[in-house]
This record gives sequence, structure tokens and C-alpha cells, in this order.
Amino acid sequence: MKKAQTKIFETIAVLVVFFFLLSIGMVFYARESKINSLAERERGYDLQALDVIQVVSNLPELQCSSDGIIIENCFDLAKLESFEELKGKNSQYYTNAFGFSRIIIDEIYPNDDNKWEIHNQKPEDDRKWSSMDKSTIPISILDNLDNGQYRAAVLTIEVYR
Repeated sequence: MKKAQTKIFETIAVLVVFFFLLSIGMVFYARESKINSLAERERGYDLQALDVIQVVSNLPELQCSSDGIIIENCFDLAKLESFEELKGKNSQYYTNAFGFSRIIIDEIYPNDDNKWEIHNQKPEDDRKWSSMDKSTIPISILDNLDNGQYRAAVLTIEVYR
């Protein structure tokens, strides 16, 4: 009888150690899974910000062109100043295109006081949307009314998470 009891206790001890190691492994797996999930969510936010940057940079409503050729990272001043009226007529289209974001063009040379807010759409519940991704891109503004002079500016895009 003693030999049988010893074997049972050995088996129980092996099972206890096995389940203990299994539970430790599950805790580590759950922690890694949570970390990977958060990293994937951050990646999604970054991709969303890049989408907004691409949409704004490639808007034909704002881009400079010369003889039908689009100039990269350049916005036309006349188009920029009339964009607010155009956006008012098609507000749902631009809200869908830009999402929850704030888009500002800030002239830095020669006049540092010119600023255009292209879009500003905050989520309804600001408590859930406390943080944002901010991207800044140097651009030029073409002033066709002033002999085709170029101005230096910064395009700032803030995307709410």
C-alpha cells in the first residue's frame, strides 16, 4: 500500500508542477498578447494619420500646377483662400476624407502671420479622444497674383485617436 501511495503522490506532484508551469505560461502569453494588441492599435493610428496626410497633400483643390503639371508639396494661394467656401458646400465629403483631425497651413516666410485652417473636426466625446498624432510637413505656397512668388509654409496635421 505504501508503494501505491507514493506513486499517487508523485503523480499528483507532477500534475501540480505541470499546471503551475502551464499557468505561468498563460500569464506570459496573455501579457505578450496585450502588448502586441496595443502595438497594433498604435500602428493603426499611424496609418490613419498617413492617410490624412496623403489626402491633404494630393487635393487637386489646393495643389499648384504649371501647364497641367502638378508641383509636389505646393499649394496655390488663390485656391487656398477660396477653399473655405468650397469646403462649406461639400462639408460632408471633406469630413469623411479628413476624419477627426485638425489641418493647418502656417506661412513662415515672408509673412509669418498668415494661417489657414483647412479642417477642424473634433470627436463629440473629447474625453475618449484625448491624444492625437501630430505631423508637420514643409510646403511652399505659390502666389500667382504676386508674379509667381513662392512662400515657405508648414502643413500641420493633427489626427485624433
